[in-house]
Amino acid sequence: GHLKNRGRQALPELGVPSYYWGSNCIHSSMSANCTAAGRCSTSFPSGPSWSATFDRELMRSMAGVVGRETRAFFNMKNFTDNGKNGMGLDCWGPVLNINRDPRWGRHGEGGTEDPFLMGQLGLAWTRGLQEGEDKRFIQVAVTLKHFDANSLEGGAEADQGYDRHDFSAQISKYLLADY
Repeated sequence: GHLKNRGRQALPELGVPSYYWGSNCIHSSMSANCTAAGRCSTSFPSGPSWSATFDRELMRSMAGVVGRETRAFFNMKNFTDNGKNGMGLDCWGPVLNINRDPRWGRHGEGGTEDPFLMGQLGLAWTRGLQEGEDKRFIQVAVTLKHFDANSLEGGAEADQGYDRHDFSAQISKYLLADY
């Protein structure tokens, strides 16, 4: 039960402090509630917007800002959200699921329907997040999300009692071929 809510609880029996390992870094450091001093993170457009630029250096540059701000906000430790959003150095993002089916409710997190461009986007965003000024250290640890065929978001499956957190991802060869 220790990892069910993104790891906020400590493991005192092992001397491990509480750590939030689920910061969402798909377009900002998610420090939307700012610090006590009023410093807020930069929020860039979502994946479909920056993938439409086809500019890998721009994507990497934006991700670099997100990585630096995530590291800085983590180091400052003075958020005004009272722990509701959490702040760790494990960033969820970028989203790599290819935008194939318009019925998927999370296209705003994705990037593109082109597999090559999606791969380039993922590479640029990952390097931008991780690679800081001092190459000996990573700024944040990247956890890529929503790979292939991750398109369960409501619809008929929800009507049957399933959601994206508790279903068996048995992808047919037919469906996988579309991805």
